[in-house]
Amino acid sequence: MQRALVRIFVLFAFCFLPLHIRAQEQVNCTPKGSGFRCRIDAPNVKQRVSEYKAIKFQPGDRVSFNGGGCVQTGGSGRTWKRYVNPQGPNSDRLYHGLVQIPGAMADLRRLSDIIGQTLVIPAAVIDLSHLYLRLGYEDDGYGDNGYWGHDDGTGNQCRNVGNAFVELTVERGDISTTPTPTPLTCLMPAGTSASDDDGDGIADACEQALAEKFAPIIYHSSDESNYPTNVDRFLQNTSLWFYDDDCTPDLKEPIQAAPTQAQLLTHSRQGGCGSTDTVFSNGTRSDRKQRTFFLEDVPDTVRVGSMNSSDWTTYFHAYRNDAGGVTIQYWRFYAFNDAANNHGGDWECFHLVLDEALRPKRVDLLGHTSIESVSPAGIQWEGNHPRIYSEGGGHASRATGSGIQARGCPIIVGCSIDPDNARTFVRQESWQSGEVRWFDGRVSRSGALVNVGEKLRPLNGQVFIQYSGIWGSPGILFGTSGYWGPA
Repeated sequence: MQRALVRIFVLFAFCFLPLHIRAQEQVNCTPKGSGFRCRIDAPNVKQRVSEYKAIKFQPGDRVSFNGGGCVQTGGSGRTWKRYVNPQGPNSDRLYHGLVQIPGAMADLRRLSDIIGQTLVIPAAVIDLSHLYLRLGYEDDGYGDNGYWGHDDGTGNQCRNVGNAFVELTVERGDISTTPTPTPLTCLMPAGTSASDDDGDGIADACEQALAEKFAPIIYHSSDESNYPTNVDRFLQNTSLWFYDDDCTPDLKEPIQAAPTQAQLLTHSRQGGCGSTDTVFSNGTRSDRKQRTFFLEDVPDTVRVGSMNSSDWTTYFHAYRNDAGGVTIQYWRFYAFNDAANNHGGDWECFHLVLDEALRPKRVDLLGHTSIESVSPAGIQWEGNHPRIYSEGGGHASRATGSGIQARGCPIIVGCSIDPDNARTFVRQESWQSGEVRWFDGRVSRSGALVNVGEKLRPLNGQVFIQYSGIWGSPGILFGTSGYWGPA
């Protein structure tokens, strides 16, 4: 009890003192109820992100923000702009104040987007030592930013307005009331509960909660040529065929145009030019893609994928693993792969292996012909969410953006995805209601996070997981033929 009182005294002693961290910048914190309130005057705007390690948070905290004031953005003429909601040329992508709390927010977000909201820091945060405030600023050059030479600003937006400021209020939460999946509520004898509709021994609600909690943040290259899409949109633009390369010439027989998911599963072919066995569209996998059902490559106009990011569905499958925990497979689908071995229907995946306490134990990244196993320490995390870097055009999953060609760098040669340079990537939050931030500053919504269930007991109508053919046309080589899907 005495130690607890000492800690509280130290916290409050800190809160009453103004902290002079940078020139002109002042941070003042005072107690408020069970938590505290802080005001940062003249926050640093001379770099993309600044750390405020003295302002620490706890799991369960409820945090709200306010802000205002103006910033000198440099240049000629009237160049001051509002910190929260700037106006004028390029203000759609520049001059915004940013904020981040790891765990509650996966990345820096505009202060204007979160004023009026209450952010709750989840009960499970991977690294508590990183649970402190970050503030940032959006600009394409920081050298002449600051709080010097006050003017009325672009369009007089800063007339009679002082320097920028940020206010935050923290209410200490009761961690015990913050729901989080536990082994006790997740794992059960298979088939003993109506809440386990796919019969895999994991409560369906727990599968969704775990998938949301650890849903990846996908970094697509700004040079990406084939963006994600979803199964139903793809099927509307393709046809189901049967292929047999034992025939001379190769047999390519049309079966059905624009099939539905259910219609993928109802076909079979008995015998062939060099075989007597029966091929089933929902149960036969051709090892070398030589005698199989296939979905025809889509037209060029569809190969780009969907430019509406709400179509970017992430499919997941959860199952009990031999570590006593749960493994979650996250699948994403692309209509085409135009890398060196270009082919239709590209599925990419990573596996998150959770231990018996439902903590990350290993990450498996699917490549073109192999799976790379990485420890959690080898992955970049934003709170509970792993960063997964998608190889441009080819879509293999990588642990870093190094070597993935991108645009938007200040140099011409050797430009890769750089998480500190927003012009080099499209950032997709794959959880429900996640955001997609584009390299040109646009913000849109991500697609759904859908549980496909088990192959013999699909969930949410996702029966496509039983289709055993390939998702693109047969090519001259194995690598240039369409790939198999999750089945």
